Amino acid sequence: MHKLAFDSIPAQNTGRSRGRRTTLAIALTILTLLSTACLPGSRRGASMGFDYFVESKTCNTDQVKESDRDKYLQIYNAIRIAYAQDTAQRKNARLVVTGDSIAALFMPPLMDKYMPGVNAANRGIGGDTVGLLTTRIEADVLALRPRAVAISIGGNDILQGRCIDHTLDETRKLIQTIKAKAPGTKVLMTSVPPTLTWKANQVVPFYNWQLKYITEEFSGVEYIDLWRVMSERNVPQLAEPYHATLPGGGTDVIHFGEEGYRVWGELLKPYAR
Repeated sequence: MHKLAFDSIPAQNTGRSRGRRTTLAIALTILTLLSTACLPGSRRGASMGFDYFVESKTCNTDQVKESDRDKYLQIYNAIRIAYAQDTAQRKNARLVVTGDSIAALFMPPLMDKYMPGVNAANRGIGGDTVGLLTTRIEADVLALRPRAVAISIGGNDILQGRCIDHTLDETRKLIQTIKAKAPGTKVLMTSVPPTLTWKANQVVPFYNWQLKYITEEFSGVEYIDLWRVMSERNVPQLAEPYHATLPGGGTDVIHFGEEGYRVWGELLKPYAR
C-alpha cells in the first residue's frame, strides 16, 4: 500500500469566488472522467465497479490505482490548494461537507438553495477514498472549526474493489481522528447512496449496515441514510427522480442529481443550526 502524504498544502491569498470556481471546474472534470456517460438498457444496471462475489477476483487495500496515481494526485493537490485558499479567506464554517464526488458536487449554489442561512463549506474531492480523506481531514476540514461535518465516503472504495473490512476499519480511524482533533464536532456519516450500477448496488446495502454499526460506537456521530430515501421501492438502485445528467447528455450511473441534494440538505440542516 502506498503511503500518501498531503499534510501541508500552502494557503495563498486569492479571492473566495476564484477558489470556488477553480474547485468546481476541476471537480466537474473528475466527474466526467470517472463516470459512465450513458444509462444502460438492462434493468440490472451498468456493470461499472467490482464484483465482490466473483471468487477469482481479490479485493485490495491500495488507496489509488497505480495506473492513475500521478494524474489523479496532481488534480487532487490542485483542489486542496484551492480549498486552502478558501479556508484562509473565510476562516470558519458551521457545517463542512466533505468526502468524495457526491460531496464535491454539493457546491455553494446548491448549499445556499437547500440549506439557506447555513454557513456551509464544501471540501469534497472526486475520487476520494476513506484513507485519503483521513490524511487531509484536519487541514482541509477541521481547520474551519465546524460545528458539524457531513461525510460522504466509501463509494469509490467499493467501486474500485477495496476490501470491505479494511474500508470499514479505515472509516473507524477517520471518525477517531475527528473526535481526537475536534471532540465537540458532530459527525454526520452519510450512507453510500444507491447508483445505477449493479456491482455497487449488490454490496452497498450490506456495507451501509456495517457503517451504521460503526457510528453507534461513538457519541456525537449520526448516521444519515440516503439509501432509504433515494432507492427504488422494489429494486436496489437509484430511483428515477434522483437521476443526474452528464455534461454530454447521458445519464450518470454513479451520482445523483439536484433532487438528491435537496433531500440531503434537508437531512443535514437540523445539525447545522
